[in-house]
Amino acid sequence: VAAESSSEYETDSDDEHAATQHGLRRVEKDTGDPWRVFFGWLVEVVNYRLQAEAGKLVCKQIEALLPDPAKDGVAFDADELKPDHLSDGKLLLALLVALRPACLPKAMTVALGRIAQFNKVCVSLKVNPSDTFTPPDLMPAPAQNPHLVLRCLHALAAQVRGWKDWTGPPVPKALAPLTPLAKGAGRGVAR
Repeated sequence: VAAESSSEYETDSDDEHAATQHGLRRVEKDTGDPWRVFFGWLVEVVNYRLQAEAGKLVCKQIEALLPDPAKDGVAFDADELKPDHLSDGKLLLALLVALRPACLPKAMTVALGRIAQFNKVCVSLKVNPSDTFTPPDLMPAPAQNPHLVLRCLHALAAQVRGWKDWTGPPVPKALAPLTPLAKGAGRGVAR
């Protein structure tokens, strides 16, 4: 058996020892990890806004919130991002500004304030307050309750799915139910 490598392959036959005549093909990465799905959508949404509003003030606002690989040790790449990269609140606010530029006139300068801003704006966007989280759930890294943060992000995604004026990347099915939450429906996690 060949040594494991960074790429995965499968064959068209049941033969364990695949040969080129069996048609090797690349298998897409598993999207079963809800964080991978979220970070993929986050990067798509932010990049959509940066392209759609190129050169405008909103781009400067978003870019100031994105990680600097030299300083932060991580690039703005879905494959590199992890829940702990949300602990300063910057990526959460970048998502909100990318979704609704007018929802956040100015980001707070401290992590605690940015996380509080994120939750406040989520509630203003019709996320049920019971689906939000508290700053200690996320900061300091490592996040103490990342599942609560993910629940809030699912609820936000469910609201975005219902926006008739949203023309950006669609919300992945794994992130939100197919229909928007009814008022007071509670949890926005797909079940």
